[in-house]
Amino acid sequence: MEQQVTAVAHANVALVKYFGKRDVRLNLPAAPSLSLTLKPLQTTTKLMFSNDKADVVIANGVAADEKFAGRICSFLHLFRQQSGNSQFLTVHTENNFPTAAGLASSAAGFAALTVGAARLFGLSLSESELSAWARRGSGSASRSVCGGIVHWQRGGSADGSDSFARSILPAGEWDLRILVGVTTRAPKEIGSTSAMEHTRTTSPYYRAWIDSATAAVDEAIEAVSKKDFERLGEVTEHSALSMHASLMAAQPPIVFLKGATIDVFHLTRTLRKEGIQAYFTCDAGPQPKILCQGKDANAVEARLRACSGVVDVIHCSLGEGAGLQTPE
Repeated sequence: MEQQVTAVAHANVALVKYFGKRDVRLNLPAAPSLSLTLKPLQTTTKLMFSNDKADVVIANGVAADEKFAGRICSFLHLFRQQSGNSQFLTVHTENNFPTAAGLASSAAGFAALTVGAARLFGLSLSESELSAWARRGSGSASRSVCGGIVHWQRGGSADGSDSFARSILPAGEWDLRILVGVTTRAPKEIGSTSAMEHTRTTSPYYRAWIDSATAAVDEAIEAVSKKDFERLGEVTEHSALSMHASLMAAQPPIVFLKGATIDVFHLTRTLRKEGIQAYFTCDAGPQPKILCQGKDANAVEARLRACSGVVDVIHCSLGEGAGLQTPE
């Protein structure tokens, strides 16, 4: 039996957003979503069996805080239960991008953790099964298991067995880019799950937002099948604005967007008026993203870097799904 493994996974950005749960414990989504797996936003996670009496979690070179370590330990316990192996692990996980800042670090982290833990505990799981397992750690991690353009289906089963993600177009089949405008490297003031639940229970717009998501995913999937970039971009912008409208209508409101975020939205519209096809999106955080095609990416990046309040730009293309790192 292997004693240690290293797994890698990429972050993802939802074009049609996941923001709402029908079951918090199992991280079952209230609606389907569609995302892009992003290279080079990567989490590398090394797992090894230990003789300690508890799991040890090291995140980005330092001992993980109690809350995050607790999430990891609870998640690993699922693998111990399934495999019958009660050993504890030492986990070293590291991101090459800002953590807990609205860039899906938990998605990449739990996707890598799932792939690594499944191998270490001797579980033979298909990609759809890995996706369903990763969902238990972080909802959006279900998508980071898969590569390219990814559809996470809502499912209807109470146990979550039919709620997993699948790739609908592999990386390399369509040269799409995401330009991430980093407006801050600080963690978010409120986590995504807490924001989802607060919005679900207090926002008058929440129900309309959820009801519109299935049709939006269907439209986005059709756009992908035809490689209709304009249609995909329009769906992307509408989904982002609808989600943030629902957040801002909560009581009290949740406002993730910063001034620089809004400036990037306006920049994107200006680019379209100038003949460059570009569309904005933004997850539950302050980091705006611009969706464009490879032929326009350098021009868009230059304009984004010049935007006031943007401290850095991360140029992303479609990435592969989560996997094990081959030992050197």
